[in-house]
Amino acid sequence: MLHVLTALGLGVTALLVAAAACIIARPSLSVRAALLAGVVVLFFGLRHSIGNAIQRRYFTAIDFSDVEARDIRTARQGRFDRGPAHFVRTVVRPK
Repeated sequence: MLHVLTALGLGVTALLVAAAACIIARPSLSVRAALLAGVVVLFFGLRHSIGNAIQRRYFTAIDFSDVEARDIRTARQGRFDRGPAHFVRTVVRPK
């Protein structure tokens, strides 16, 4: 889920920068369309790699001595979900 939020943040930021550039520079319609296409390609192309890199760097505990699973629940699937999701409650004791 974090990779989706990261991609959304990056996409909105890129879109705001592109909109500001279009307001300031007033480029032709073809340049505006190319800029919008670039933002969309950036969003879809980098959403997994950037989000996973940020999650791996800041939100994944690597250095721990003891982990205990407290509860595992299967989430209810929505209409467009690709597979089951599980909520795992853990206790992590750092070194």
